[in-house]
Amino acid sequence: MKETIVIDNVIDEQKQIDFHNAILSGSWKFINDMSYDNSGNPSYGFNQTFKHPKYGIISNLYELICVPIINELIEKVKIDIKDIYFTRSFLQLPLRDKYIKEHNGVHVDLPIDHYACVYYCNDSDGDTIIYEQSTEDTPLGSNDVNLVEHMRVSPKRGRLVMFDGKRYHCSSQPKENLRCIINFNLV
Repeated sequence: MKETIVIDNVIDEQKQIDFHNAILSGSWKFINDMSYDNSGNPSYGFNQTFKHPKYGIISNLYELICVPIINELIEKVKIDIKDIYFTRSFLQLPLRDKYIKEHNGVHVDLPIDHYACVYYCNDSDGDTIIYEQSTEDTPLGSNDVNLVEHMRVSPKRGRLVMFDGKRYHCSSQPKENLRCIINFNLV
């Protein structure tokens, strides 16, 4: 299984500020339930897609923001990737207590071998939770699954976490501040 890596200040501070401002002024689409868990407790939020595997590059923010972040990551961890397969941003807002749950829907982004990466655009609460289990050893939806936390990563502007994309993971809802991330799937 691929190593889980957390890098603070993956890009320099001025780029962190510039990218944060550019992302927040982007074109957001409302999502009724970002958790995808059908629990009846929606996790309202917004997303914007930069590159889609079917439609290609669909935002000028892809070249402006996504490529420089991944280039810095590649330089720092010396990985070889073929493609930034899919990248998008998510914006979650604090919700009323009645909508808060332990975490959002547990998932994997892609059914293929890949790295999953989360870049945090701002300091916030709403940790990313990465589990020990993966699609290789535990099919999603199994009733007897007892997920064990591998790592919990708190949002901090400029921080990036990279992990085996076959690991189950999820976000948690912020309570104090907006949570803005960029999600990358690298093959």
